[in-house]
Amino acid sequence: MIFIKKGIYIIEKDISLKNIKSSGPGGQNINKVSTGVHLKYPIHSNHYPVWFTENLTEKYNGLISKKGFLNIKVVSNRSQLRNRKKAINKLIEIFNQATKTNKKRIKTSPTKSSQLKRLDIKRKNSLKKEYRKSIKSPY
Repeated sequence: MIFIKKGIYIIEKDISLKNIKSSGPGGQNINKVSTGVHLKYPIHSNHYPVWFTENLTEKYNGLISKKGFLNIKVVSNRSQLRNRKKAINKLIEIFNQATKTNKKRIKTSPTKSSQLKRLDIKRKNSLKKEYRKSIKSPY
């Protein structure tokens, strides 16, 4: 069991790892050895809090199947063992990201000095553009 946060953990026996053919570096080795890894993890069978599953589906909707499995495919390394470790680390990272909640923004009004500074900059820009204009002849 991999602990993420209070009430949120990954049950290792539920992780399904399948070896797949990978692309990328490896030459002929790619054609005969299955070094890629496909990880499947059920997110609805375990009793996760509702807010957590909503965050997961909102942030990682493309990785979640209709049946409720989180699918991670790793084919970046030539070693199957490295790809397995990378897939599990990616699963942990996804769970960590889903536990984070955004803080609600508190509205603030601009300070008096920032308002005066903004108006001063506007005045200077206006003068700068005024000086760039061509002088109109009185005749």
